[in-house]
Amino acid sequence: MNKIELREINKLIKERFYIPTYQRGYRWDKQQVTELLNDIYGFMHTSNTQSGEFYCLQPIVVKKQEDGRFDVIDGQQRLTTFFIIQKCLGKKTFHIEYKREGSAEFLDNIRDYVENEKTATSANIDFFFMAEAYATVREWFDQIMENTDDYTLEDEFNTCLGKNCKVIWYEVDDDADAESIFTRLNIGKIPLTNAELIKALFLQKSNFKEVKDSAYLRQIEIANEWDNIEKTLQDDKVWYFINPSYEEPPATRIEYIFDVISNKTSKDCSNYTFLKFSELIKSEGIQSVWQKIKDHFRIIMEWYSSQDREGKLRLFHLIGFLTSSKSGISVKDLIRDYYLHNYKKNEFLNRINTFIRQKFEHVKIDELSYDEPKDQDNIRNILLLFNVITVMNKSSSYSRFPFDSYNKNKKGWSLEHIHAQNTEGMGTAKNLWLAWIDDHLNSFRQFPKEHDNIKYAKVVEKLESVDREKLDKNTFDALFNELCTMIKDDYGVDLHSIDNLALLDVNANSSIGNNFFDVKRTKIIEKDRNGEFIPVCTRNVFLKYYSTDPSQIRYWSETDRNDYLNAIKATLAPYIQFEDVVRGENYDE
Repeated sequence: MNKIELREINKLIKERFYIPTYQRGYRWDKQQVTELLNDIYGFMHTSNTQSGEFYCLQPIVVKKQEDGRFDVIDGQQRLTTFFIIQKCLGKKTFHIEYKREGSAEFLDNIRDYVENEKTATSANIDFFFMAEAYATVREWFDQIMENTDDYTLEDEFNTCLGKNCKVIWYEVDDDADAESIFTRLNIGKIPLTNAELIKALFLQKSNFKEVKDSAYLRQIEIANEWDNIEKTLQDDKVWYFINPSYEEPPATRIEYIFDVISNKTSKDCSNYTFLKFSELIKSEGIQSVWQKIKDHFRIIMEWYSSQDREGKLRLFHLIGFLTSSKSGISVKDLIRDYYLHNYKKNEFLNRINTFIRQKFEHVKIDELSYDEPKDQDNIRNILLLFNVITVMNKSSSYSRFPFDSYNKNKKGWSLEHIHAQNTEGMGTAKNLWLAWIDDHLNSFRQFPKEHDNIKYAKVVEKLESVDREKLDKNTFDALFNELCTMIKDDYGVDLHSIDNLALLDVNANSSIGNNFFDVKRTKIIEKDRNGEFIPVCTRNVFLKYYSTDPSQIRYWSETDRNDYLNAIKATLAPYIQFEDVVRGENYDE
């Protein structure tokens, strides 16, 4: 069974390490060596080593051989650097050997080779980098001592390195295939995760007080439960509900729960979670800590799956909105709050509702403008909430807003003008201008058939009269603005208010953002038909779902805008205060 523990560097001094041929040679450069030295030096001057504080170094993964030496599977760069530092300081250190001719002799005598400028340092690429590292260490100490007159620095640093710096010692089972483990750890330069380290803690036989057979069965039980939790979190629908980040999710997602329990912050070291669990297991025992993990997972899944009396997934949608809207409140925060106050379900729901109401407490929807950068986040969040609540209120109890589709969008979400505002984004490509003209010709040619309105015939006439050969940027912009003026009565005055805005992903926005309503409508329907995620309320807008007079399907009128705004207010009235709300409408799709 794999063995995992924290070891002082001094506890390694009696050991013999061997670097197999499948490892690459030593390649740390000046920057990497200097960063390690600075980190340890900073720890020396900011921490209370007398109280037991220590500096945690990255894992060293090894496999013990029959002759007592350890094959280094992962961590040889760090291990070699510790060796070089202690050699530079003239201190006793461990034995390390690369499976390359002369490596052991060179490392044992590296101080002599570098300081006497022996030619061996350039005879081998490994020796070159090792010598450079040694020179970097020597230079770093000389500079510090010159600037501070601290003549005891070397002894103090060596004491700190030896006693107060610890590596995560990960010793794999005798039967393990060391080379395959190395490959798994290093494909894509993926380090050993906290989750893998913690799993090793949970499955160590020494942590179980039961008799041998019983301990084995308990290990199997934990391993199976672990796999089930991980499998559930691998579902993007679950993952992006609890972790609405554009970043690529980690390979091992159960670590999220460990981070919640350990209260890890962005300021903590990379192995903070492992260190915390190492302490928890020692103080509380395996069974208690594992139960805590299962309880946290159970809470997440209750929020994800539980229905209210009306059959609605209210907690799922409201929590999903709260975290996806970048409110500053995360699922981690909510879990801690939940445990701290021991809420009943209704109490917790009221708590979530309060958070949402507070978010929009001072927002006046009729005064919001796209033109004001400070308003754009509020508009985006109101429209997101409108979409989320619309899905939540559907008659089907299993309807879910797709937070995975929303949060996986790396480029994010923009505010789409339902009726085009200007020609920004059209660039200087003539083919784009001509395509725009052709799209709108096809659209406006159908207007006179449906409406006895001469102005649309004039629009068609204007588009048909364009000199396609002489078309330039200034001419196209003038044409766009003239058409907007010709039909402005149908579109209202303020293009930047929320009643002319809808949510659309950045990519889709860039491809359709400069089109008039009818052309946008056609393109939105096409994208939806092709399986692209179009938020339900955005789709509803372009299908005239909110309009009291949907017969005029081809343009976005001032009446349409008023109807759309009333729908937003009526849907969000339980969460946002409005001075005027048209109530009684059912806007479920």
